Amino acid sequence: MANSGKTSKHRVLCVAVALGCSLFGILLGISLNLNSHDVIRSYQNSQATLVQNNEKLKVMRDAEWHRLADIAHENEDSTLFRTLCGLSDQSVIYQYVDSLRTALIIYVDGVQGEQLRRPDAVSDPTFFMINQENARELRDKLQQYQDFLNSCIRKGYGYTTVDFELNDRYPFGRRVSWESYHFENVMAIEAVCQLDMIKQQLMMADLTVFRSLIHAYEKSRN
Repeated sequence: MANSGKTSKHRVLCVAVALGCSLFGILLGISLNLNSHDVIRSYQNSQATLVQNNEKLKVMRDAEWHRLADIAHENEDSTLFRTLCGLSDQSVIYQYVDSLRTALIIYVDGVQGEQLRRPDAVSDPTFFMINQENARELRDKLQQYQDFLNSCIRKGYGYTTVDFELNDRYPFGRRVSWESYHFENVMAIEAVCQLDMIKQQLMMADLTVFRSLIHAYEKSRN
């Protein structure tokens, strides 16, 4: 059981490192003043990596959920069953992020698709996410989900908390809202990347909670 936990943690770390390298490439390209075509291509590569990583994370997340469900079933733990039911009910956040991503692409391109036809569009994602307050609604839903996940974690072995870093930012001492920091005056491809990143954060957070519950249960049995 312990080796399985270490292996899972190693896989999550590999995913995070791969993503970090991809995003570093974007920042490096911008810092070197590459032309807009190169920057867009970097974002497109990053977005493709995010999608692949999210597919892998989903497999890991589902496996840990079933592992937790098996523990609840084998030990007839009603408290754990209620927690699992709550996690299932709250998982609609994933559908919300996916629908928001789809709606953003349709708003920018006029048609639905995985690949943006106008990845360099700036005014459209700003209007859709900021002016129509979709980013604010997203922030509120992420806050609610973060609070719910933290309420599920049992204090004890492996105790940790979930933090989506939803606070406002202060670059150069000037207050910028979370919404504006992530979605205002950004290219459409960057906005899509942000939504894919948020989905990844959600799955990483779920894994944190699942493993915390598993470790807490194992500790209580020893």
